[in-house]
Amino acid sequence: MTASFTPLLLVLQAVTMAQPGPPYPVVVVDDSEEVRSASGIRVKGTFTPTQAEAEAPRRDLARHLESESHREKSKERQESLRRIRLGQERYVWHCGGYKKGGQKYLFCTFVRREPDERLLRKKFPVIKDGGISACSCHFDMKRGQISRLDWNGEA
Repeated sequence: MTASFTPLLLVLQAVTMAQPGPPYPVVVVDDSEEVRSASGIRVKGTFTPTQAEAEAPRRDLARHLESESHREKSKERQESLRRIRLGQERYVWHCGGYKKGGQKYLFCTFVRREPDERLLRKKFPVIKDGGISACSCHFDMKRGQISRLDWNGEA
């Protein structure tokens, strides 16, 4: 009887080992000019978020994608949101803080690529193409939620 369970155990063990590892890193961008330039909006000031603060938008992404999917009418955009959700562990994030209207926000980019030395610098990556492989968001720190999500071809 135990011989029939052995192949099943081996398959389960292989599937468990094939699961993706921990998410790619969140890089904190602490250069004020870099944050001002990349965010694309007029900001009142900048700040350097803690590592825990910088990881908050990534933790909120699944909730935001689910919420947007339910509200979205465009089938094309729904499919893009679904594809982002399916690959969300494969993005390298960069986040920097800014202040506007007396509130604190984070501007983040997240790029679906293997992390390399260039991508792990404390600068927002410059990517001019890529669709859902190159996304950005604004995160409202007071509400603890992503307030805006864009990707190349959508902004």
